[in-house]
Amino acid sequence: MRAELDLRPVAYLFILVGTLMAGMAAIMPHFGTGYRLAFTVFLVGVLPYAVYGALTEILRGWSLLLPGILVVPAHAWLTVSERYLSFDEYQSGAIYVVPIVLTVIVLPLALLAGRLLDRRPHPSAVPAVHPPQADPHSETHA
Repeated sequence: MRAELDLRPVAYLFILVGTLMAGMAAIMPHFGTGYRLAFTVFLVGVLPYAVYGALTEILRGWSLLLPGILVVPAHAWLTVSERYLSFDEYQSGAIYVVPIVLTVIVLPLALLAGRLLDRRPHPSAVPAVHPPQADPHSETHA
């Protein structure tokens, strides 16, 4: 039996980076004198990573890494473009829509791919091995 490399620490790193990006997007300048926290931006930004975190115990191997490889760069692009390159206090709404789309489309597809790629039978599906028992109808005398 081949031992698989545990890739969950990499997935946890993706979750940490995504949560930090959600925090960066949620901290908005307020009249040039301070900052305010847009809590809804933070919650929506963390949503894909909360679902991804739930999948870390279900998925293994590449089916665990692929969602993170897709979600983190897409979220990074969104955060940089919406928050730092053209900040208009999120009037376009993309800061809300893109994380929801990532959660609703990418992560369930990853779960499906993980189920298809994981061909190992579930432990309850493997027949139990019972030791051979003596036939009570046989005529063997000692």
